[in-house]
Amino acid sequence: MKSSSSSFFYHILFFLFWPFGAFLLAITTNINKRNSHLIILFFYLLYGTTFVLDNEGFDSFRYYQWFVSWSDKGITDYWETILNIFEGASIESGQTDLFLPTINFFLSQLSTSSGVLFGFFALIFGVVSLKSLRLISIGSEQSNNLLYKYYLFFFISIIAIININGFRFWFASWVFFYGAYRFLTTEKREDKIRFSLVVISSSLVHFSYIIWICLFFIHRLLGRKIKIFFVLALVGLILPLGDYLVGFTEYFELSSLYEDKIEGYFAADAMTSFEEQEQGRVWFKRIPFLYYGEIGLALSLLLRYWNEGSKSLKAPTLNLLNYLSFLFLIMTHFSHIGQMIRFRAIFGLFLVASLIQVYNDLKIYKPRVIDLITVPALLIHLSLVFRSGAETMNFYALAPIFYPFSYFDSTPLSSILFN
Repeated sequence: MKSSSSSFFYHILFFLFWPFGAFLLAITTNINKRNSHLIILFFYLLYGTTFVLDNEGFDSFRYYQWFVSWSDKGITDYWETILNIFEGASIESGQTDLFLPTINFFLSQLSTSSGVLFGFFALIFGVVSLKSLRLISIGSEQSNNLLYKYYLFFFISIIAIININGFRFWFASWVFFYGAYRFLTTEKREDKIRFSLVVISSSLVHFSYIIWICLFFIHRLLGRKIKIFFVLALVGLILPLGDYLVGFTEYFELSSLYEDKIEGYFAADAMTSFEEQEQGRVWFKRIPFLYYGEIGLALSLLLRYWNEGSKSLKAPTLNLLNYLSFLFLIMTHFSHIGQMIRFRAIFGLFLVASLIQVYNDLKIYKPRVIDLITVPALLIHLSLVFRSGAETMNFYALAPIFYPFSYFDSTPLSSILFN
């Protein structure tokens, strides 16, 4: 205990000297340790409070505009907005969820600083993502194993801190994962009820999770059908059903208050618009390297289950594999359609979580060929994450000692490295 406290003390001193260096040390050496989680959270806070709003086209710029607009509103305006959301009257203004107006109202009474808003975003994003990381590492016999640490690093990188730029969707993703994972790995009925509410609450952060909440409970009603889901997923790799459902909303009278938003995911015009945006991106950003690596991992993991069955696998692991195979089915058939591509992150989170549990149950400690193949995919993903994050990351927050200047000079890292 004394050694651990001493190590943490020196890590804190290192953080004060060079926050980014301490962050790198935490995620590359002892990512499974609670002390490292605190260092990671401290860096997330620094990133959030020094967040650079330099691009009006980013979601973050719109979030800040909404935030400032709430500073002149009172409690009556807040309740009116909440009622309008339930009645569908706030959709055109972009207010479709309960979470963001609530945060905006209460925080804007304290300050209209962007650092306050994005610092809070970073804090709760970090708490839930690190709780999820802690969750999949508890009880593992591989705590000091390099392969195990690699997959923990893989896991936390799938939805990185730079995603507070589009906070609503990505925070909802972490909330959904946390609730669904706890639901699948607990045996107690009262706990399942509690974590089902966590799963449902993700739709309060981002409306689109209504789709995934419904799918999650449908998969539970279908029962354990790992091999059937897997076969249907393989069909999707060759003949995805999603190609035949583009624009299906045109054939239905949607009474939902969120009709426009639902059509934004599935209507033919929305698909065309999204594809045009994708074509405008740099070629290497259009190639889902990480997703291809995840497909390879999923095939390997589920084929192993097919050959060896459920022997030596615990019930929670089988529940995870069942949901993973169901997600695999959904991904192969539908994830290439428009904005559904974003949900590949959920597939990635459950894939790595399932993999860690399977490796732990089967006592696999040495990397296989498929594990090594994922390394270049992850490195490419991390380079893209860094490139995207450079647009909103304050240059001074990365520099040794000089990070206090980041609160006075909002210089994005991208302007130093890429201009």
